[in-house]
Amino acid sequence: MDSSDEAILSTESYPFSFKYIHTRIMSAARQRNIGLTEVHNTSEETFDFIAFLDDDTRIDPDYFTSIEQGFLKFPKAVGISGVTTSFVGPNQRLVKRIFGIYGEPGKISRGGVNVPIESKSSEERFFETNWLIGCSVWRYESIKGEQFQDDFEGQSLFEDVIFSFQQSRHGKLYVMNSVRLTHLQSPIERPNSFKHSFAWVKNRYRLFELFENDFQKVNFWIANIGKFCNECVGMLRNPRKDKLKSIGGLIAGSLAVIFR
Repeated sequence: MDSSDEAILSTESYPFSFKYIHTRIMSAARQRNIGLTEVHNTSEETFDFIAFLDDDTRIDPDYFTSIEQGFLKFPKAVGISGVTTSFVGPNQRLVKRIFGIYGEPGKISRGGVNVPIESKSSEERFFETNWLIGCSVWRYESIKGEQFQDDFEGQSLFEDVIFSFQQSRHGKLYVMNSVRLTHLQSPIERPNSFKHSFAWVKNRYRLFELFENDFQKVNFWIANIGKFCNECVGMLRNPRKDKLKSIGGLIAGSLAVIFR
């Protein structure tokens, strides 16, 4: 899937065959759904696995080979991913735990925040999780017919969290800490901090709507308050325009949820 300004005219230089689709749809979730539909409608071939790769990631040469070994080790696994080397461990201050912004690595906190696993040790370990990063590999039969939430416009934040959490209710998800990928665009360098914070609030609320038995909505608002306070403190310590935009996005996202 490609939504760049100009379509690739030739794919002959690649050492493998693939189907290239150029679209003007800018939503990552919708692009993934287009790809899923293409796979679902392909009746001539059978597929064991399906992978989703973001355009701003770079994977280790043995990424897929290592994950294949993970599926052999855990034959009942639904999905497996590696860890991102650009992730710096979250600040585990007490205030973040109180507001539900930080929780157990590899899990979704009570405030609906997905906490990544750090890539510290070279020793191979498998972490059982309830969400996977965007660059994940799935057992095709387990997700056949599934779709991503496709009404998240533009920067489709949380669509992979919601998709993988749904699948975790049907089977095991694992993260291999020895399998690495690099995310070239860290969260603090988003091109528009207002839109990112707005999506962080509005899209995250979908978790609380879809999985009411797993998440209490009061924790959604507690996490919003904690994030707002954290951004305000950061603004006071180091006044920056992007911090102000982020605060505005949190407020606008909260109002969008209230008056949706």
